[in-house]
Amino acid sequence: MENKLIYIRTHQHSAAFHFALEDLLLQAKGDYLLLWQTKPTIMIGKYQNIYQEINQPKASADGVKFIRRRTGGGAIFTNEQTLQYSLITSDHDIDFKTYLAPVIKALRQLGVAADYNSRNDLAIAGKKISGSAQCIVKDRLLHHGSLLYQMDIPKMSTYLQPPAYKLKSKGIQSVRQRVTNIADYLDEPLSLTEFKQYLAAQFVATEVELSPQDEAVVLRQAEQYADVQLHQPDFSFSQSGDFKGGHVEVQFDVHHQKIENLHFSGDFFATAEVAQLEQKLNGLTMTECLKQLKQEESPFYGISMAEIQSLFPQ
Repeated sequence: MENKLIYIRTHQHSAAFHFALEDLLLQAKGDYLLLWQTKPTIMIGKYQNIYQEINQPKASADGVKFIRRRTGGGAIFTNEQTLQYSLITSDHDIDFKTYLAPVIKALRQLGVAADYNSRNDLAIAGKKISGSAQCIVKDRLLHHGSLLYQMDIPKMSTYLQPPAYKLKSKGIQSVRQRVTNIADYLDEPLSLTEFKQYLAAQFVATEVELSPQDEAVVLRQAEQYADVQLHQPDFSFSQSGDFKGGHVEVQFDVHHQKIENLHFSGDFFATAEVAQLEQKLNGLTMTECLKQLKQEESPFYGISMAEIQSLFPQ
């Protein structure tokens, strides 16, 4: 695998750009290596429920982007202090060890005692430093992963801790583990740029750079990743709150991204028919529902629409 790789150097800091480039390379011939970084981004696994995985209000307030991958696995937070890598090859089997071995070798040569921690993770002394995911498209395999280099781990933890909603979902949940940074274990300090160059050299890859024309093609392809709701699993949701005007609970199902069977209950008083609000919200997407709530007058006595909106996943 190693001596056939073509290393494509990129200058974009967008996860959507690199996911789109992976997609295009899966349709091409040859074996490829990408090493890339992102602006602050939360990447959601293909089969995960976003409301079950992340603290969207906190992440949104900090300008973090959300994106859904084509591969399975758990949710991760990445930024400029994390290195992403992608390997696209002609292979027919899911095989993590083969593709993690060069990374382990490179880390050990730098004095980092990294090892396999599970089917797809790398760890140092039991603390996770890398997660990876794979998928097969026809006769092509994509292996991509994340390497924690100098991550702000406390901040990362605040984004990957969702609010305590009452939510039942068929989505796959992330396995939370203790994590640490690679930079803390190096024999000699390296900048992330130096680490990136060192890692590329370990794969014995031929280096090329995208032409402006090729980059434009990738950017157009990247537009398909704009909707993080893509492949969102169905789920059932309930949440309650105690307000000055009384206790309110909202319950609903989400099927094919649309709200169904929404119902408010509680010991509140009403100034108008609550059923009319329920009818307006049923059939909407979650995004449409939140917009609609902002436009409505509250039918709840002593309870504002902002308070009602706080009961919904953001």
